Amino acid sequence: LTQLVERLKEENTQLKEAIKEKREKRDSVANFRQSNEGCAEEIQLMLRLKNVIDRQKVEIRGMRRQLAQKNVDLDAGHLDIAGTSLEFSLASTRLSLIFDSDVVRIRDLWTDAMVTKAIINEMQQQATRLAKLNAVLRRKHFVSKRQADQLLSEKTDLELMLQTKEHLIQQMREHVCHHHPSEPGRTTPLPNVGMSTSMIKELASPGTPPVQLTESQLIERLNAEDKMITDARDPSRPHFTAQELRDLLTERNELKSRLIEVEEELSVYKRAGVYEALLEHRKNGIIQEVHSLLSGSTFTMHVSWHCLFPVGLH
Repeated sequence: LTQLVERLKEENTQLKEAIKEKREKRDSVANFRQSNEGCAEEIQLMLRLKNVIDRQKVEIRGMRRQLAQKNVDLDAGHLDIAGTSLEFSLASTRLSLIFDSDVVRIRDLWTDAMVTKAIINEMQQQATRLAKLNAVLRRKHFVSKRQADQLLSEKTDLELMLQTKEHLIQQMREHVCHHHPSEPGRTTPLPNVGMSTSMIKELASPGTPPVQLTESQLIERLNAEDKMITDARDPSRPHFTAQELRDLLTERNELKSRLIEVEEELSVYKRAGVYEALLEHRKNGIIQEVHSLLSGSTFTMHVSWHCLFPVGLH
């Protein structure tokens, strides 16, 4: 039994050792498997990393090629920009030259325009003054002509009155000499009578023979001509004399003449286009120029460059 027990103990010990070895082997196999699995994962990870690196290398090569192409394009763009800038500078130079020439031409045209404007203004002023002077001269001529016509008419009337009076005096002398033949050298004083308008017209009318009147009829007719017999108690009798009537008629005729002169002057000013300017001058007290025109002053136009532009244009 003891031997059996010892043999069983030895077998038990051997079995324990065998179990222990098996356990160690199994643990080693499990560890190996685990290590192999970890290596496979690392290998797969390395493969994936390699693939990623290869793909990135390819992308980097493509990006390098694109960058090189862009550099080439950029160099070409720089060349184009340089050419464009050169063309732009040339164009700007040409434009500046054209602008300078246009400025000089515009300045010359402006100078010519200012000279022309000054000449036109001077000519307009000269035309205005000449129109005023023409109006004044026309008015003076009209007044002189009317006065001359009036003087001629008065001269004709005076000559007619003189002839009529001479004829009447001759008739009265013949009548007196016919009634006083015994005293040829004696002259009878005649009453101082005035000739009337009706007698002048009657005696001065052509084709009318002289009327033979007696001395009493002639004196009565001369004394009764241009006289009106009125009743002193009549309230409607005239209260003015013939001289007052003549004065009123003369004043009326003068006013009519003045009205005609003013109307003609206004029509001349309106035709000349200076009517409103004349009114403005009269408002501002520049009517002295018109008075100088009335005195017969003459106007001359002298336009020169130095007079128009004492200072050079800039």
